[in-house]
Amino acid sequence: MTGVPFDAEFQLLISDGRPGSVAAIVSEPFSLSATAPISDLKFQFEEGRSHTIQLLDEGGQPAIGAKAGGWFNPGLGFHRSTGWRVNEDGQVVFQHVTDAIPGETTLTIKAAGPFCGRKMKLDWSNLPESIVVKRGIAAAGRLVDEATGRGLAGAGFFLFPSPSKAAEFRDAVWGKTDDDGHFSFDCLEPLSYQLNISGAHPPRIPFKENNRGILEADYSDVKDGKFPEWFVRGGGDEAVTIKVKLEPRSRLKLAPVSSDEG
Repeated sequence: MTGVPFDAEFQLLISDGRPGSVAAIVSEPFSLSATAPISDLKFQFEEGRSHTIQLLDEGGQPAIGAKAGGWFNPGLGFHRSTGWRVNEDGQVVFQHVTDAIPGETTLTIKAAGPFCGRKMKLDWSNLPESIVVKRGIAAAGRLVDEATGRGLAGAGFFLFPSPSKAAEFRDAVWGKTDDDGHFSFDCLEPLSYQLNISGAHPPRIPFKENNRGILEADYSDVKDGKFPEWFVRGGGDEAVTIKVKLEPRSRLKLAPVSSDEG
């Protein structure tokens, strides 16, 4: 390490690099000084055990197509995202598990594919054998540029449950349009979601010049931060068309002009 101040106290997080390992160690506090600029830290990972969590749908069948991730809080003032693979049998397999893994770990079943999202804290000394995940409901629509009527091609965006307290899974749901601006989900709950997309705004939001002469969206007249015209409803009967106003320097791409449009 370089640039470390002397006479300050530190702890290190050491993560195991073995494939599939969840092992981690937090070092004892140490400090460095001008007279002792080197600290000799020794640690060793235990072999531990393997553990498999079977993801099941509500009918007791393997949740094929589920996706997982997580957050690790080692107790050092920061969180770290963790990616865990769900295998072809709908299982999450942890390697080198011990009761001594520090901090808190949260397993997240992502709102993706046909399944709703879910979060749960893991107790490494008492891991579950299975977790039930709910199948979601569908919604579909299209993002359209207000000025040209053309779809937004390959545009990534987020859906936030609104109100969030009504949702079992309160994290954002990520989506992406196809080449013509269409999108679809099968992982939503039966409630409304507020769309959020970088580089575009609801058509009723005006652009004004800032003090540098650059046009930017002006939300000063928006009181509650809600835009019903940008809502996507889980379980909606019909596909929705959501119009957007592109920023002057937006990197969003428009779909090609179809033969019907001339």
